[in-house]
Amino acid sequence: YNILDTKKVVYDSLTGISQVNLINAVNGISYYIEVQHRNSIATWSSAPVLCSGNVMSFDFTTAVSQAYGSNQILVGGIPSIYTGDINNDGYVNVADFITIYNDESSFVNGPYVTTDLNFDGLVDILDVLAAYNNSALFVTVQRP
Repeated sequence: YNILDTKKVVYDSLTGISQVNLINAVNGISYYIEVQHRNSIATWSSAPVLCSGNVMSFDFTTAVSQAYGSNQILVGGIPSIYTGDINNDGYVNVADFITIYNDESSFVNGPYVTTDLNFDGLVDILDVLAAYNNSALFVTVQRP
């Protein structure tokens, strides 16, 4: 599929909603929505979303099946995108795992560290385990 528009947004953790203004969307046309994150698998909407009244609305968190190929995981009962794709190559694999392991071994910490998969400010065994588990599941991007 051709890329219609791209935007960077900050997730609103209070409302759970991120609003994106796409200036190239045309009313009456349906589009797939792709979400990318700095250390996670790119995730596509399960089906094209209709643009109507210059608005498209889609919620990935209502069911795992909201993602194309049901390519999400339940975290605390909430469908979530898979984490661990540090180099954004579309796979959670040994290259990602080694990078996270090395940062864990070096006690890397800080507020915006790519290898900190659970965003607690420290690269630790929990991040290593998340990457290992997703690698063992052969987590990859699922595209339409």
